[in-house]
Amino acid sequence: MRRELEMQSESLDQLSESVSTLHRMGHEIKNELDEQNALLNDVEIGMDENLHGLSIISKQTNALVKKAGGKKWCALITALSIIAIFLLYLIIIL
Repeated sequence: MRRELEMQSESLDQLSESVSTLHRMGHEIKNELDEQNALLNDVEIGMDENLHGLSIISKQTNALVKKAGGKKWCALITALSIIAIFLLYLIIIL
């Protein structure tokens, strides 16, 4: 009977150690998740700030394109650039 009580006591001690280990690991995981959450919040704030800045720049660019004559000038410049590159290619080859 005494031997059974000792074995149960040892089993309870091992179980207690396991529970303590799991408790400590749970706290470590919680702390790590709190740190990761803080980092993600910082990234989110940075992304929001950058998105706001990009929105402002996009509006300013659209206003500049409209002021400069719209997309037709951009298309004309692109077409002329392609023609110039093609002619330069022909000059170099010939």
